[in-house]
Amino acid sequence: MGREALKTMAPLEEVEGVERAHNAISEVRMLRENGVVLPVGRVKDVISSAARAAKGDVLDREELYEASGTLVALREIEGLVEGHREDAPTIADIGSIIHVDNAIVQTLQRSFDMTGELNPK
Repeated sequence: MGREALKTMAPLEEVEGVERAHNAISEVRMLRENGVVLPVGRVKDVISSAARAAKGDVLDREELYEASGTLVALREIEGLVEGHREDAPTIADIGSIIHVDNAIVQTLQRSFDMTGELNPK
């Protein structure tokens, strides 16, 4: 998802956009230096699975597991950026669009055991 997004990303044309991107990168580096790592690598492209599920299609175990992991990572990112709003205001602003329903995340997490297999309970 990240690499593909970069391939299709248009160059920033406005100074404000360049400054915002620079600030965001600086803030991510600062957070990392302070031991805070945003788990963006665990966010997968689940758009097509979500669209199919919204139409009533049944997702397979792998799709559900990937969606669960993505939602968990997004919930962590949501909490981290909000918790570091003063230190990283640009990242907090960018991340302010993330809103994850904890009930859905918990339901999905309970659906899998520690090995990633569906939990029969």
